[in-house]
Amino acid sequence: KVRKHFDGKPFAGEVLSYDAKAKFYKIRYEDGDEEEMDAKEVKRYLVGQPKVDGNVTSPAAPAAKATKVASAATSKPVGPRKFGPQTGNVKPDENRFLRNPCRIEGGTQNLPGEYGNGPSTGKSSFAYLVQRVSDRNYAMRGLCLDNDGAQYTSFSKPRVTTKCLAHLPETDLSDFAKDETVVDAIHLDLINPKTGASYLTGENFVKVMSPDVECIFLNSYDTKKMASSVIVQAIDTCKDNLKCFSMTEGIVTKEIMSALAKCSNLRGLMLSMTQTHATDGDLAPIISSCPDLRWLYIDETSGLFQDASWQALLKDGSCPNLEVLWVESTKGGNGRRNVARGDHDLIRRALTARKDTLKLCMINPDDKLKPRYVIGGAKKTDRLNGEKVKPQPSFDTFMFGGY
Repeated sequence: KVRKHFDGKPFAGEVLSYDAKAKFYKIRYEDGDEEEMDAKEVKRYLVGQPKVDGNVTSPAAPAAKATKVASAATSKPVGPRKFGPQTGNVKPDENRFLRNPCRIEGGTQNLPGEYGNGPSTGKSSFAYLVQRVSDRNYAMRGLCLDNDGAQYTSFSKPRVTTKCLAHLPETDLSDFAKDETVVDAIHLDLINPKTGASYLTGENFVKVMSPDVECIFLNSYDTKKMASSVIVQAIDTCKDNLKCFSMTEGIVTKEIMSALAKCSNLRGLMLSMTQTHATDGDLAPIISSCPDLRWLYIDETSGLFQDASWQALLKDGSCPNLEVLWVESTKGGNGRRNVARGDHDLIRRALTARKDTLKLCMINPDDKLKPRYVIGGAKKTDRLNGEKVKPQPSFDTFMFGGY
């Protein structure tokens, strides 16, 4: 069974046949209209299907037909899904944004080297920073919609002590630049190359929204041009189809969180380096009410992920398909730093309960991108209590070595 929106109205349909030579499926809708879809489209619009061995089948179809649709609906060869860190050298795609103009109006195209005050090319360039944020979003989309794995690598930059993270998606912006189901505001076109200010406006953002949108990717924006109410409006517009939502360096409000909690088909949520006008009490309902959540990535300094969120993860029936959990939520005090927020015993119980389903679990990564808690690991892998703060040397010790 499939469901697709036409002029804002949903229509149910079913697969009638498959043309192996042309690699198209014939779809007939409830009003009698027919159309052809390729495997990628069939996979996108399938509804009401259980998961069988990682593939999608139709419960109403005969067994032979269901198997055929399931195998053909996968647009790439089926192989082992890979998770976690991978070795190898990452190479920036310098002209990715130039080749794939942003669909959202109001931006301008500039050469990658015109952005930022640092290096114009390479891993330390501003363009590659934006590319890494973009790749992270498409890694989420790949896992949530295409059943991809979740791989990443890391690299070092001069004068930066923390390893830099680079996700390795199987598909990226180049594959979806013209896809109207993806509203992607993580784009160089929407950034002023001289000031770093955002060109994104609420008016232009709303123009690309429709009930068919499956992914919303938001970057830092000017709140005078892009009110949080516009984001709520956008989420409400596609709440029945929204699968992935990402916000980087934006403002998370209670209203945005409430709107996301109503998206019962949400599969991926990512909030990174955001200002938070919400609490973990607003995050918990999303965890509890989105049964197909598969990717949950919360990189916060404001304490959004605390006891209410961990308790929601521990609740029976909450997001049983969750495979990626990446949480950065720490605090300092009493002579320690990088202490996990929340009840540590609760965190341990919530994670242990998911030891058989989580494929990538990163809790409060350290400077080397090692987790501070490993499910079922040795005692030394439990670092939820952070580390002692090393005392700073006194002026005399620093200058004279104690003499």
